[in-house]
Amino acid sequence: MVKEAQEKGQLLCLLIIDSQADQSRSILQMKKMTLLGANSKLTSYLDGFPMPYYTIVSDVTTLPEIISQALREWFELVQK
Repeated sequence: MVKEAQEKGQLLCLLIIDSQADQSRSILQMKKMTLLGANSKLTSYLDGFPMPYYTIVSDVTTLPEIISQALREWFELVQK
């Protein structure tokens, strides 16, 4: 669906509202474990995230600025 949207010139951007009060619960601190045969590998949750465009918002008061920045970047991508 993401590739289809890109072919249509649509921008899908996931806004992740992250925990500001408890940094230990932040999405940036989350890990995932991948089993590789008998071995395991611990990586960041966002490594290999299926959405190519996402923004992490820790302070909702900055949301208008973040959305306008995402739109500016989208216009730059479309013009190339």
